[in-house]
Amino acid sequence: MTNAPIALNPDLDPVALADQFKANGGFIQIPDILQSQSAQLVYETLLRNTPWGLAWYDGKPQFKRQEDVKRLQQQDFVRMNQQLMARAQLNYAYLYHCYPLLTAWQEQWQPDHLLMRFLEFMNMDGILKLVRQVTGVESVTKADGQATFYAPNHFLLQHSDQFDTEYWRIAYVFNFSKNWREDWGGYLQFYDDKGDVTRALKPRFNMLNLFAVPRLHSVGQVAPFAGAPRFAITGWFRDQ
Repeated sequence: MTNAPIALNPDLDPVALADQFKANGGFIQIPDILQSQSAQLVYETLLRNTPWGLAWYDGKPQFKRQEDVKRLQQQDFVRMNQQLMARAQLNYAYLYHCYPLLTAWQEQWQPDHLLMRFLEFMNMDGILKLVRQVTGVESVTKADGQATFYAPNHFLLQHSDQFDTEYWRIAYVFNFSKNWREDWGGYLQFYDDKGDVTRALKPRFNMLNLFAVPRLHSVGQVAPFAGAPRFAITGWFRDQ
């Protein structure tokens, strides 16, 4: 038992996980990644105590903090949605609630917030060592991150995380969704060069997905009748 607010499951087997990551061609799902108390604490924070902003892509990344979103009028949302849907027919786009951990930490939005402890946890020796052991990417030295909440109709279209100006090595998704039903959409999807889905991963509570980038993937649109929030903390392990 640890007094730290966020802690890894001590029963993880890095050697077995590394074999699985290699056998899967640079991809792995790790169930029960956090101690159960830690996972529940993060879930409760995402559910009850996170000031969700709004993130979208309309040709460039856009983000508004919660207080700015509240100032928008209904016609602003309608216009933005119409423009985003028109773009999404043929071009990359996304829409979801977001709390950008790295920006919040750098600008000290809420220094005592649990998600600041989560970002610090992501940059500690324990998890960085685990990621290096599992993936074999020895150059990993840090992690960035964002908390995400996909509500009904939110989505993230196909992309590969291939950006020459970044130093991303391994993408990660910590899932914190509970009781997610298969018909609700929101699956993390991977594609082959023909556009066929090779994997479609259900959001599962306390599950970590790791995969080498670049790799073509998306998050399927959440159904309008989805009955629970799709929570995750996502980002990249990087070497700069």
